[in-house]
Amino acid sequence: MNRIYVRMSGRLGNQLFRYAAARYVQETQGGSLYLDFSPVYKEAREKPEELGFENSLKYFNIKEHQLGSATVLDLDKGNFVQKIKFVISMMILRSGGGGSGLFNWLNKRNSKSGLYITIGGPAYCAIQKSSAKDKFVYGRFEDVRYFDKIRNQLLDEIQPVEAELIENKFLYDVLKSDAETVCISIRRGDYISNAEVEKKLNICSKEYFEKAVNCIKEKVKNPVFVVFSDDVEWCRNNIDFIGKNSCYFESGKDAVWEKLRMMYMCKHFIISNSTFSWWAQYLSRNEDKIVVSPKYWFKNENGDKYPLLLESFIKI
Repeated sequence: MNRIYVRMSGRLGNQLFRYAAARYVQETQGGSLYLDFSPVYKEAREKPEELGFENSLKYFNIKEHQLGSATVLDLDKGNFVQKIKFVISMMILRSGGGGSGLFNWLNKRNSKSGLYITIGGPAYCAIQKSSAKDKFVYGRFEDVRYFDKIRNQLLDEIQPVEAELIENKFLYDVLKSDAETVCISIRRGDYISNAEVEKKLNICSKEYFEKAVNCIKEKVKNPVFVVFSDDVEWCRNNIDFIGKNSCYFESGKDAVWEKLRMMYMCKHFIISNSTFSWWAQYLSRNEDKIVVSPKYWFKNENGDKYPLLLESFIKI
């Protein structure tokens, strides 16, 4: 039996990219999924003040899988060639050579060996078919090219197991109506409170959202805005530029699976530079959606080249 080992990390948005890439490997090459959440649990222990570091995929109709270690160096996993290539790859990454020509050259050969390793950023290494019995999915895979060919399957699978919550009936009625609903996703949390994260990721200012709202108003007739955030109180006090258009706010008390479902039910999107926000627009069933995004994903010289900033997005 072929096996696909997936090393999970981060919260729901990050986990979905790894799952999606692994599902592409499974759909094209076969095999059973083995998901390793030990890095997520480690993050939960190291960041007890932050919520969401758990097996967030359990709340969705994801493909049948088993839980357990996904480490290439385990004696019962992988072959000798995979172990050697993995060790060399990790040495290059830890020395800061992740974006080097050497790593990119090696990674193409890793892919043929069933080692699928990504580090994020503009570098893309296609998932190639491999005859290896065990395959390993390591890294971010934050690039739609890793899984877009199985989007229909992902739309079926990334749906909450639980039914819609009755306390959100009013908002669901709005989302299911003919209204041109626009999801405004505002990420604050550690983007504001953590100094190191703030330096890299605090891009979406109040001014950005105001410009994005005006952009939507120019392109969508009678838009109805729905605001989702990890800081709803701040949004209620600061999103004061909607004008005469209708605007609703989520309660701020919903579980991550309920929030994601309500977000992707919107027809158009104003997103933050957040993987959770990105998945909401990707899971939308509206083929005519308009997505407004920040021009940069990170505060660095290549921040505008990050692959999650799709060509179809209107960038501000």
